[in-house]
Amino acid sequence: MAPADAAPAPKLAPPHSRPAPEAEPVVATPPPPPAPPPRDAYDGSYAGTMTLSRNGGTKNRPCVEGPLNREVTVKGGQFLFVFAPDKGITIGGDIKPDGTASGFGATPQGGVRFNGQIANGQFTATADSANGCGYTLQLRKQG
Repeated sequence: MAPADAAPAPKLAPPHSRPAPEAEPVVATPPPPPAPPPRDAYDGSYAGTMTLSRNGGTKNRPCVEGPLNREVTVKGGQFLFVFAPDKGITIGGDIKPDGTASGFGATPQGGVRFNGQIANGQFTATADSANGCGYTLQLRKQG
């Protein structure tokens, strides 16, 4: 028997009762952005107006004032735009998966550069000719 004034023996915790180490916080990663629609999702005919936005033409090469009715056809990631039907000037180019469009058409004055964007059934674009005429297109998907 232990003497009355002896200190009681310390109680030891069983090995399995130790506190668990602190867990690392879980950081959620955001989901990846949605994939752009396939390029053929833009297929169709877009019709609307082409309006003169920059009149840099000359007396010998004037800009057509408009507004003019125009149409752009899109198929399989490509577009075709008849810029000047009376002169047979067309512009062809590519539609990227994000809906951006770019192309070029040759003209006797040096050409026309076309840049645009398709979103929500709308095709907005600019057509800038080498003779200083600039146009804005506002088109809507048909059908």
